[in-house]
Amino acid sequence: MTNLAIRICRQLWFPLLWTAIIIWLLCIPGTSLSSFPKWWKFPGYDKVVHLLLFGSFVVVWAFHYERFRLSMPVLWKRLVVIFTILSILLGIILEFVQKYYIPFRSFDVNDIYADALGALLAGAIIYWWRAPHR
Repeated sequence: MTNLAIRICRQLWFPLLWTAIIIWLLCIPGTSLSSFPKWWKFPGYDKVVHLLLFGSFVVVWAFHYERFRLSMPVLWKRLVVIFTILSILLGIILEFVQKYYIPFRSFDVNDIYADALGALLAGAIIYWWRAPHR
């Protein structure tokens, strides 16, 4: 499964598309969210969504640069850290975009915490799980 994910993510279009999907999902008006199925709306579901979206951002971009993992392990580790930081920054920026520019969406500092937690968990898992053992 990991090899399939890496092969898909190696193509630049996939990480770019995934990033665009994340941005789109967080920029759609709040009234559009009411059309989502009610069965999956449990307390705190939006925090889980944020955690998964921003964690997957790190995973997708890290897998895109997987080719550096063995040939340039220090560069690859730095890229994982950079993607983790970029994911957190993207989450913060999108919260402010929601606050000021997206109708019926609001700023929630807990969403930023969920974004950061997802990015940090994914970054840590990728960093140590895929790190070359040297």
